[in-house]
Amino acid sequence: PKGLGDGPMAKATAPPASRLSSPEVRSKSDQELLKIIADGKDATMPAWRGLLSDQELLDVLAYVRKLGS
Repeated sequence: PKGLGDGPMAKATAPPASRLSSPEVRSKSDQELLKIIADGKDATMPAWRGLLSDQELLDVLAYVRKLGS
């Protein structure tokens, strides 16, 4: 995975998934991204709060940041 928003589920999502390596995503603060990961966004990004621990949410954030590097 490279965070390009073109994975196996890409065609099934509307609106399309964000390119996690894009300048738009990379310019967001850790706090902004963590809120999206935890609370979801639109119909394409489910909320993970309550399903993942606080540490796991931070691990996802670190993974997203690594995709953009």
